Amino acid sequence: MSGKRALFFAEAVTLAHVVRSYQLARSLLGEGYEVHFAVAPRFRFVYNEPEIRMHWISSKSGETFLDNVETGRRLYRAHELIGYAREELEVIEAVQPDWVLGDFRHSLSISAKLAGVPYLNLINTYWSPRYAGKRLPVPELRQFPLSRFAMSEILMPVLTPIIFKAQGQPLNEARRHFNLEPFDHCLHGWAGGDQTIFCDVPECFDGYEPAANEHFIGHVTWEPSLGADQTERWLEAMTREPHIYVALGSSGGRGLRDRVVERVLGAGYPVCVSGVPDRERPSHWPDRVLSAEFVSGSAVAAAAGLVITNGGSPTTYQALDTGTPVIGIPANMDQVLCIHHVAKLNAGRVIRPWEVQKPRFLRTVEEVMEGACRAQAQRWAAWSKGMSYRSRFLEVLDKTVR
Repeated sequence: MSGKRALFFAEAVTLAHVVRSYQLARSLLGEGYEVHFAVAPRFRFVYNEPEIRMHWISSKSGETFLDNVETGRRLYRAHELIGYAREELEVIEAVQPDWVLGDFRHSLSISAKLAGVPYLNLINTYWSPRYAGKRLPVPELRQFPLSRFAMSEILMPVLTPIIFKAQGQPLNEARRHFNLEPFDHCLHGWAGGDQTIFCDVPECFDGYEPAANEHFIGHVTWEPSLGADQTERWLEAMTREPHIYVALGSSGGRGLRDRVVERVLGAGYPVCVSGVPDRERPSHWPDRVLSAEFVSGSAVAAAAGLVITNGGSPTTYQALDTGTPVIGIPANMDQVLCIHHVAKLNAGRVIRPWEVQKPRFLRTVEEVMEGACRAQAQRWAAWSKGMSYRSRFLEVLDKTVR
């Protein structure tokens, strides 16, 4: 692989898409690669490797993206994807990479094709057309909680193709603009590529047979370099009594976080909450609520009795990799798909946002704290422990784009 040139594109609408692709970029340092990373100038605290050559590109704002996701609007408009593709082509032309890797850059299916470079698509298995392509779980929409109604579940086989057609239309319009054939299914555009790389462990998707160009590399983990003092203080407190770790991430929503903390605290459980800068800590929280903006999530999750997440793969997988079960409270379809899969494995439970105020929420907290899901979460941890994403990623590159 000596002398190769790699170009990574990450869509900076959430931290998750940035850090996992950046971790893969870091894994190539010292492997004979000249590494380039193209991303919007957000989350600058992540980019700590001077050897990685940065290229600043455009991205939809995180606020606008999450608003689209949580209200069921199309994620992008065709003109946005056309602009993305043109900008990507400029970077590809400047770098002249041997291949490109994209994390949530749907437009790369256009730009990589036009540039004639292999396209590696980084995604989770639950977005594969053969996993999610026939019947979606009930979406979580902010303005209309469909999951409240039993009829929604019955209607999902009918609604799923309608949803896919609507969401896939902008990408197909952009492809037609560049004289490329449209996709017959939006998931072929979102999850497809010359090579598709799943950030998952195959045992967690037992029964899924990957195609020849699909590859499991394991969970791509990341920890912030900040927060060591807070982590140490939390771990000391957590040795005295089991805490519930609330980590709802950048797309969890402050209102939901505060409701979760108040409910759990009111039931008598001590709580620790990440993603809370000191200036944003509610004044009415008692000392029993530990809060910080950054901590070592894996260390805290390992010491917790339960982790409450937004259901998305970064924190959910981080908790399960330590053997700690989770409750996921999803706010968008990616989180719904992930936590529903975890629940199918009995490694966690799903709570819809509107259920946080209902008795079922505390019953579920008590059930999981008393041991439900823990054995399966520990099996998950054993599966994950045996798989290094760094070595698997290098193996995929050696086999597919050498």
